[in-house]
Amino acid sequence: KLDYGKYRGIIVSIALFLLLDASVLLMNFYISFQIAHDAVSINLAGRQRMLSQRTMKSLLELQRSEAGLNEQQKALEELGASAELFHTTLLAFDTGGEAPSTDGSIATLDPVSSAAALDAVAEGKVLWFPLYDQIKSLPLESTINSPAFQQKLAAAIQYGHEHNLTLLMLMNQLTTDLEAVASSQATRLRIIQTVGICLALINFFIIMFHFLRQLRESDEKIETARQETQEILDTVNEGLFLIDTQQKIGVQHSKELEHILSRENIAGKAFAELMADLISEKDLSTTKSFIKLLFDPRKKQKLIGDLNPLRKVELHIPQENGGYENKHLSFTFTRVMKGKQ
Repeated sequence: KLDYGKYRGIIVSIALFLLLDASVLLMNFYISFQIAHDAVSINLAGRQRMLSQRTMKSLLELQRSEAGLNEQQKALEELGASAELFHTTLLAFDTGGEAPSTDGSIATLDPVSSAAALDAVAEGKVLWFPLYDQIKSLPLESTINSPAFQQKLAAAIQYGHEHNLTLLMLMNQLTTDLEAVASSQATRLRIIQTVGICLALINFFIIMFHFLRQLRESDEKIETARQETQEILDTVNEGLFLIDTQQKIGVQHSKELEHILSRENIAGKAFAELMADLISEKDLSTTKSFIKLLFDPRKKQKLIGDLNPLRKVELHIPQENGGYENKHLSFTFTRVMKGKQ
């Protein structure tokens, strides 16, 4: 069972790392969306500068005496379209709302909020509304060349001459301020990304610190357990060892085992190989079969315990002088279970 308390530090650090990443991604998404929205506003504010000049140009073309009636009518239509587009966009900047975009779609604008932009829009309305009213009244006249039409046209041109440059300056101020707002948003995005990366790196090192500390503590515990086990195996007076499924002796075994069997470097060797010249062929064959039974989970150890051929056995251990040392030993085998294996 996983001990969550043991890994609480790592779990909390990883959770904070994921939360931090999610927060930075959400902020990036929001600010990127805002920057894209600001780009539309900047584009439309720049168009306002162009429309203010196009409106004045259309007024002057209407006044040209050499222009034909068709050209004057075309100029009048262009004047009305430019004025209406300028007016709709200016109101959208003022109170928020929809305005035709440069690509023909409808853009939704938020009301401007900065002091400079508010001043530019407010002053622009003061200058624009009278001119807009004069332009809207022009098409009401029956003929372009009528004295009443020309009188209103002259008044509109006179007003435009007086305030055109100021209106252009105000729209330029609006555009510049919106660009500054967008630039500040981009700067904020870079700051958030930088801070997010720094915090992510710090959090990464915290995770690594917790992980390495847990790993070190785990290694220390394993090493302590290994040393304790080795001390026991070095001091016990019996021959203790483990046999794997290949019937080979495990790495750890008691030091006394080498003395009992008069063998060195026992680890990794097959048990049958060690016993080959110590017991009879019959006992060796029976021992192999018995150990195989021990690894069969279907066989109960109590039922096969009596089959142990080495429970009481006499070993004939060869000596350097050519003789043999006889030892009477008793081998006891016990299953070591890991789960159901």
